[in-house]
Formats: sequence, C-alpha cells, structure tokens
Amino acid sequence: MSTNKSLQNKYTEFKRNIREAMKNNQLALFVGAGVSINSGMPSWQNAVKTIGKRLGIERVANTDFLKIPQYYYNANGKQAYNSLMQEIFKYRVELPISSIHKKLLKFNAQTIITTNYDKLIERASEEKGEIRHVICQDSDIPYIKNNKQLIKMHGDFDHDNFVLKEDDYLNYSSNFKLIENYVRSIIGSKVILFVGYSFNDPDLKQIFSWVKNILGKDMRKAYLINAENEYNENEANYYNNFGLDVIYVSAWDPKNFNKSGIDKNLEIALDRLLSNSEDTDPIERIYADLKKFENLRYITTKYLNNTLAKYGLRISSDLYLQSIDNSSENILPLLFSKQENIDNDKKRKITRIQNLLSRSIIKGVIIDKKVIEFKNSSKEDNWQKAFYTFDIPALKKIKNKNELSMNDNDGELLLEQATIAYYLDEFLLSFEYLKRASKSLFKNKSYSLFFIAQVNLKKLGKFIIDDRYILRIDDQTAKLIKSEVDNIDINEIIENISDLKVDERLLVEDIKQFNFSYSSFQKLYKLNIKSDEEASKKFTLFIGMPAYAISRVEIKDFFNFETKNFLLFEKYQEIQETYKLYVRTIIASAFSEDLTDVADPMLPEKNIHLKYLNDLDIFLIIKYFHDSDISTLFDAYYKGSPIDINSEGLEYLETIVPNIIKSKFKIYQKDDLYWRLIALGGYIKLNRKIVKTLLAIMPEKITEHAIATKNRILQNFLVNIKNQELISQQETVQLNKISQNILEFKNKFVIENNDALIFYINRIILDVDKSYDNKDISNKCLSRNLDSILMNLFGLSSKNSKNKIKNYFRDRNFNDSIEDYIFRMFLVDYDILKFNIELENRIVEKIKNRNQRFDEVHERPNKIVILTNKLVELYLQDKTYNNKAIREIINKYATPVSKWLIRYQNFDYEHFDVNWLSECSKYVINKISSDKDVKHKIKSRLIQAFKENKLTTELEKIYFNYFSD
Repeated sequence: MSTNKSLQNKYTEFKRNIREAMKNNQLALFVGAGVSINSGMPSWQNAVKTIGKRLGIERVANTDFLKIPQYYYNANGKQAYNSLMQEIFKYRVELPISSIHKKLLKFNAQTIITTNYDKLIERASEEKGEIRHVICQDSDIPYIKNNKQLIKMHGDFDHDNFVLKEDDYLNYSSNFKLIENYVRSIIGSKVILFVGYSFNDPDLKQIFSWVKNILGKDMRKAYLINAENEYNENEANYYNNFGLDVIYVSAWDPKNFNKSGIDKNLEIALDRLLSNSEDTDPIERIYADLKKFENLRYITTKYLNNTLAKYGLRISSDLYLQSIDNSSENILPLLFSKQENIDNDKKRKITRIQNLLSRSIIKGVIIDKKVIEFKNSSKEDNWQKAFYTFDIPALKKIKNKNELSMNDNDGELLLEQATIAYYLDEFLLSFEYLKRASKSLFKNKSYSLFFIAQVNLKKLGKFIIDDRYILRIDDQTAKLIKSEVDNIDINEIIENISDLKVDERLLVEDIKQFNFSYSSFQKLYKLNIKSDEEASKKFTLFIGMPAYAISRVEIKDFFNFETKNFLLFEKYQEIQETYKLYVRTIIASAFSEDLTDVADPMLPEKNIHLKYLNDLDIFLIIKYFHDSDISTLFDAYYKGSPIDINSEGLEYLETIVPNIIKSKFKIYQKDDLYWRLIALGGYIKLNRKIVKTLLAIMPEKITEHAIATKNRILQNFLVNIKNQELISQQETVQLNKISQNILEFKNKFVIENNDALIFYINRIILDVDKSYDNKDISNKCLSRNLDSILMNLFGLSSKNSKNKIKNYFRDRNFNDSIEDYIFRMFLVDYDILKFNIELENRIVEKIKNRNQRFDEVHERPNKIVILTNKLVELYLQDKTYNNKAIREIINKYATPVSKWLIRYQNFDYEHFDVNWLSECSKYVINKISSDKDVKHKIKSRLIQAFKENKLTTELEKIYFNYFSD
C-alpha cells in the first residue's frame, strides 16, 4: 500500500477541488448502498445472496448480481418477486438515520442522486428542515424547481418502478429516458462524488459507462470514496482513465482505517472532506495554484477569482482583492503585510504571488478596511502603445529594432514580433515568426506560450488561406501554408505536453475553444440587459456598481488578456462580436436621457446611465466598426445631442487622429480608418484641435468613390461640428476646397447626388464668414448645368449670383413632362420662378390627363404625391388661382393628408389620423395650429393618442411645439 507524500498531496488536491465545487454549488453526490448499511439495509452482495438462497443457490458470483433477481422473477412471477424484494430491502420499516446521512447533507449539494430504494435521505432532510424535491420517475422531471433535489434514479417501491433484475437494467434507457438524460447532464456539468459504492456494484458499472462516455470528453472531474479496499495503484489508474479519481481511505488515513468497518471508514473520509483544515501552508497552496499563470503576461479576474475562491478570497467588482469569510481573513496579511521570522523561500513565493496578481486589472487589496494600492506591473509595452494608438510608423520602427537583437532562442520576442507583423497586416511574415517562436518556446519549455504560438499558427494560417485572394496570396504559397496548418493538431499538442497541470490544461482548452470569449460574451449580454434596465428605471438609492461600469471592467480585462498574451484572434467573429456587444451597451447607455423625479426633495429619484466615452471605447469603435456600421449603431440611439468624451478620451483622440492620417491606416489595405473617425465625429463632442486636424486632410480624401459612399457620414460630421461651433474662419478654406473638389468630378450624377452636402458646406461657410460670396461655386454650377445645386444655393447667394441663377432658369425650355412640372414647382418654392395661372392650368391638366390616383402609382418617388403636395402648399398660401379646380384634383387624386389640408377648417376630426402631421412641413403645421378651433380639435386627438401609447417621439415634439397651451 502506497502512503507516500505524493499520494497524500494528490488527495489534498482532490479535497480542494471537491470543496471548491461545494463553495460554487457545483458538487453533485451519488449515494450507493454502502451509505445505508449502518441503518440496517443490506449491501448489494448480501441482498443477492438472500435471493439466491430462496432459489437454492448457495454460491453467488459477482457476475450473477443481476441474473439472480431475474431468475427469481422468472420462476415466481411479479407479485412474489415484489413481496420478497420489499422484505429484503425493508420497505415500510422505520430504519434509523445514520450519522453518514447527516454528514452527506452537510455537503449542501444541490443534487443528490441515489440508487437506493430507502427513504433515509428524505427523512434526514426533513429532520434538518431542508426542502428537497424527490424525483423517482420521468413524470417528475417537468416539475423540477430550483430547490434541492434527490433523484432516485433506480426508482422505489412506492412507485413500483425499482431497478434490480437484469431486464430492469437492459430496459433502463426506455423506462427512465428523461431521468437518464438529466443524470447524464449532471455528470457532464458538475463535479461528482460517489459515496457508498463498491467496485462490484452493478449500479456503479452502469454509471461508469456514462462517466466514461461523458467525462472522457474533457468534462468535469468525478471522485469515488473507496472505504473497503487497500490502495491499489493499477486499480486507481484504471478508473482514472474513466475520468474517475478514487480516494482510498486506507491510503488517506492509514492509522484509522479499519478493513471490517466500512461505515466508519466512510465517516473518516467524509469528515476529512468536510473539514476546513488543510495539510499545507496557504501560501504554498496559493503559490502552487497561481504558478500555472507564470508564462502569461496578463491574467483575467475570472481566472484569478476561480483560483482564489477556494481560499475565501475574491476580487470585487471595484477591483480590490479582499476576504469573503472569516476563514480567509489571515491570508491577506500574510501576503501583503511585513512579516518577521519567515524564511527566504516563503518570502520569494510571496513576492512571486504579488507579482502574478499585479499582472491583472486589480487595483489593490483591502485588509482590515485599509486599502493597499498596487503598482500595476502589467504595464503597456511600446508595441502595445503603438498598436493602441494606430501608430504604424512606430510599430514598424519597433519591429525593425527587434529584428536587430532577435535570435532563434528568444521565443517570447519572436512571439512579440509575430504579433507586431500581424497588426501591420503582414500576415505571411507573422506566420513565419510564429513558426520560429514555436520552436524556441518548446525548446525552452515555455509550454503555455508554445501552445499560444501554435494556436495562433493554426488560426492565422486558416485566415490566410480563406482570404488569400483579398490578401493576394499566390496558390503555391497558400498550398504550402495549408499543408503546414493541417499538420498542427492542437488536441495532440495538449495531450503531449506532459508538464501541463490539470488547471493549465483547462486554461489552454479555454483558449483553444474560445471559451474565454464565450464566457465574457455571456456576461456582457446579461450586463447589456441590466444596463438598459438601469437607464430606463428611476432609483431612490442605487447600491453597487452600475452595469455599464462593470461592462467596462469586463471588456478591459478581456482586451488586455487578448492583446498582452499575444492572442491573434481579432479577425474572428467570436472576438469581434464580444467587443461589439460591449460597444452597443455603452452607446445605448450614453444616449439615454436623464430621468429624474424630485417630488420628494429628501429622496430624489434618477436613472443610472453612462455620461461619457473613454479612450478604450473610442479604440474599439474605430477598430471593430466600419464607418457605415458606426452611423447605423449611433443612429439607433441618437437623440440630437452628442456624447461627452472624458479628458483621457479627448487626449486619446488628439493622439490617434494625426497617427491615422500620417499612417494612412487601412484594414487589409482597403478600409480607410479616417472615415471611421469622421463617422464617429458625427456623434461625439470634439474640440477645435481635433476638428482642425481632420478638416486639414479632408479635401484630398474627397474622391468620387469616397463621396459616393460617405456622403451621409460627412454631412453628419459637419452638422455636429457646426452645432458645437468648432469651425473657425481658417477651416472655411478647407470646406470651400471640398465643394470645389466635388464640382470637379467627371460624373455629373455623383455631383448632383451631393447637392444637399454642397448646400450645407456653403451655409456653414456663410455662417462663419458673413462676407463669403459663393460666386465661384455658382459659376461652376452654371457652367456644368447643375440644376439642383443651383436651386439649393440660390438662398445663400449674393444679389448678382441670384440674378444669374434666375436668368439661367428663365431661359430654360421646360417640356410638358410631369418631371419638369415638379422641378418648376421646386423653383417656385425657392422663389426662383414665379407661380402663375398658366403653370397652374398646365399642371391641373397634366394630372387630369394622367388620370392616376396616388395609390395607383407604383414608381418611386411617387410623382403624383409630390405634385399634389406642392399644389396644396400653394393653396394654403393663397397662391393658387382656380381653387375649385385644385380642390377637385386633390379630392380625386391626392393622399388623405392633402385631402384633409384643403379643408382642414371644415374637416370631421373624428376621422383625423394624428400621423398625418408627420407628413406636413413646418409652414403647414404652423398655419393650421394658428386656427384656435382646429388647434383644439387636433390637440384632443393627440392627447387621446398619447393615452393609447400611439404617439411617436416626432409627434410628441409637434404637440409640444404647436398644440400644447
């Protein structure tokens, strides 16, 4: 029997894992016949022997345990069989609850699964006052609640579904289909502890087949207490291959082990597992647990919390390490207070623990309500700073400098070099560096980093192959990379690295499967919902960190883990969607309006939402959203006011704007990040320095291709900086150049499609410089017959330019098309042409001859709607001549809105649709609201719509601006 220190350490580790599962509510107990022997129940072996004697069988082999009950059933029938089984297993006999049953409940397991038929666990739970839902048959499964459960997976006598004979086991999957699937899911998701089982029990063999199938696929660990046998190394290894670790009481506590006292041995094991005491110094254990992170440059709070929880330590949401129970309150002083009389080895380990903890986002530690701040050693490297600030020249300089000092023995520097090349979009070079880094890291036994290099190789190689045409990779190179990638077997690498501990294997599996990303995404998803709730609800007293603030911590942790540990995963959707989810959360929160209630001045209520964006928010938006996606995202929440940027965010923008401009930073050499800056700049608060830098380069960025796709983005930006009064007279020169550049385009359609943009640019210039004359722009438009732009510029032009524009249109030979009539009506709107009876008669006649109602026109835009709307506006301004003819064609051909407007004073407002107001110009709404009687009627309809929750935001504004008292 082996009782050496290595075995004791292994059992101590098993105990730690079981207790950690207890603490995290992740432990499930499997309870076998051995637990109830002390209460008077028979063991499996003795029960089968008793049945055998009734059949005249004196010797029962282990292989006959299922056959003997089947023989009896076949020979005597169900009634006699049931009667004997109830007698043997003491059905309805009030057996005493043993101390073992009581100890099992101390594990506080959410789920206890038993193959026993007795009611001892139920009674022990009742005695303790613990509510435990009993599941004996499939029909109980739908009624499972979140409270504690006892699953009697082999049924019981009450339900006449007990599993004992061979047929019962053979038909188990069909008779207990739901219970089997449920139990399997528990085996796959919980840490399992088997108590009271013998290796000869058929119950255990049945469950082992499930354990092997499930736990063999890297699921949670399972443990079995062997309370009857001497330690057997071969046997232990045999079951370990099933994913089952056996705890031999004979080896764990050889002094107290009694071969004939199985129940006492079981109690010894349970007492040791339930005991808080450990066999080694906590500093030693913490150091041993944290060593798995030795090769990582950054450790997330999730990994640290998972490791430190077993010691009663936790990193709070505000990022301070603290004790969470009395048992751990002495650990932190050991780690962070000056200690006398400790040996150098322990000092070294304490220093190492402090160093590992500082490779995280943790701010400090709280001891006796006193805060000790950390000096964070997880500082930014030069390459990380250059990457974060989009400084391509700096990245190239660092890469070149590294090349001079680098050799094939410096695996970590090679990995850094591969990362820099990757962020420079030099993917083939990055691939070559990763190959060199892998060899060096493996040779130096830096297995965690070797694994990262290999995973990067696999994923980067696949990316290169998939995007070879975009990246312009020739077929021969792509074929060679594919061959190399196909030879990388990540699962085999994990298996072959024998030095990886269990926890390290979990860590590398987390990276391989993107589990670190999935867990962050799930957390951020929940925080997204919570953030929305906090922004839409008023709180009298809000306790704790807001969801948006916790999201910020989570994403910073995630970002640091990815970048600082050289994980080249940013091209993958799983990673990008995690960042995008976070951005959507903070944008929704930042655009939320303040909700306040000061009805009680002593207890004011308000909602909780984000007030500003910071540098990381800006980085993630620029990095992971295309310019059009930025507009789509912000438009979904934008309410008219730009988002604030904190001082760090503004300083960051002042850094990255010139960097992006000078670097001509593009994604895959096609997506210019400058336009992402412009898109973002349409929705946030900026300063003159940033605006000046962006506008200085803008004229050369305005190409035919760019303006065709960036028109709306550019206009949003200009509106925003104008509203913030960030344009000086110096910048108007650049704006004028933009207009001039657009007018030089060869494609006239592209120019005219930007008529609104040119108008707005000229309006901005005139607002800033009152002496501005757009004659150069007007003359160029006249020379190129740019009608729509001339029409828009007319109101901004000097008297001389206006005359030129009027003469230009007066000399125009208009035809009899409906398009030309529409255009002439727009010229009337702009006061370029005068409306007269001849034009009116021609339009009326044109509409009559066409003889189409608005809803019979399928072309877009609907020209009948446009033309009749223009006539109605003139009618309301008393500028039409034959009002009777106008009313006739409106009533026959126009929309319901137009029909209402021509008789708005005599309209039956019981049939009024408040949504019609959304289709009216400000002039029209102002006119109809000036009639007191009409105003009152429309107001009543708006109030009714509000009560029915049918009032849009636009209609609310119309109500308050025109119809409220």
